[in-house]
Amino acid sequence: MVKLRTNAWRLALIGGSFTIVAYYAYPSTASQNIIYSILGKAAVVCIVIGIMLHRPKERLGWLFYAAAIACFSVGDDVTTYFQVFDHRIPFPSIADAFYLAGYPFLFAAILRLTRNSRHPHFKEDNADAAIIALGALAVSWQFLMTSYVHNVTLSAFGMLVNLAYPMMDIALIFIIFRASVHGKFRYFFQRLVAVAIITVFTGDFIFDLLTLHNSYSNTNFVDAFFLFQYTLVAAAALHPSIANQGIATEPPEGDAQPGDGRRRSHLPIMILGGFVPPLILAIASALHVSVDVLPLSLLCLAIFTLVGLRLWWLIRRMSLQATQINESLTELAFLEERSRLAFEDNMAPMV
Repeated sequence: MVKLRTNAWRLALIGGSFTIVAYYAYPSTASQNIIYSILGKAAVVCIVIGIMLHRPKERLGWLFYAAAIACFSVGDDVTTYFQVFDHRIPFPSIADAFYLAGYPFLFAAILRLTRNSRHPHFKEDNADAAIIALGALAVSWQFLMTSYVHNVTLSAFGMLVNLAYPMMDIALIFIIFRASVHGKFRYFFQRLVAVAIITVFTGDFIFDLLTLHNSYSNTNFVDAFFLFQYTLVAAAALHPSIANQGIATEPPEGDAQPGDGRRRSHLPIMILGGFVPPLILAIASALHVSVDVLPLSLLCLAIFTLVGLRLWWLIRRMSLQATQINESLTELAFLEERSRLAFEDNMAPMV
């Protein structure tokens, strides 16, 4: 039983990887659809087994995650039904309802599973995560969302549904990087969850891009991103470290990196995210490519505002720390002077 608890996550990771290989190895569309559906349901089952095996304190977060994956998997099944029996996928459809319904559960799950009260929160870290998310939003707007907005064949509702997907993914990116910048990835399962979120974000972006240009087909390479996400979630739920979240223990070995070091390690990503909107404008201007100047300019303005706020908050925090240090030094000097006078008083009779 102990070996099962310790190695179950490895079995899930290896089994899921072999299943993905089998998905592309089978030429039958029916077999591929079955494998796709089974892997999604298996991720939900693994979450339930992980809760039973490790009895984590944060059960609700995992139950939210199970609900999210269940919604996504049912959405996959509905899409498969339309493909097999109707030979066309209506848009918007009930599949979109299931996909979008899964996101609130996913938000709640990620927020709860990345909580860690041991690390201090700084407003600068929220600004860093927002800058990264705005950079991702600029890319999504340029290559996806602007096409949805200007597509005259879409109804207003259809446009909103199309826009909802990238917006939800951008929100996930903000949550993940916010947790990462705060140094909350204390446990290995949290890192697996972070990789799963980034994987599904990448898969969603590529899938939307291929669909936009009518280039997506079954067994496309992008399916591997979604299948691997299910595998990572299953492995994360079965990892023994889920039992330690919320318990006051010492940080795991190799995970005692100072908070400032963690924040410095994310500065390159934050800087890159901040440069994305102006780079898109500059490259488009140089290549004479049409872009939506107003939205990208607003994103540049938002990033500039966040950078200004970040610097202001940082300076205020440093000023407060300097004041506290000066007060401590003053108090220390006062105590030292009192100790000196007391020593002289004690020595006076002896002299």
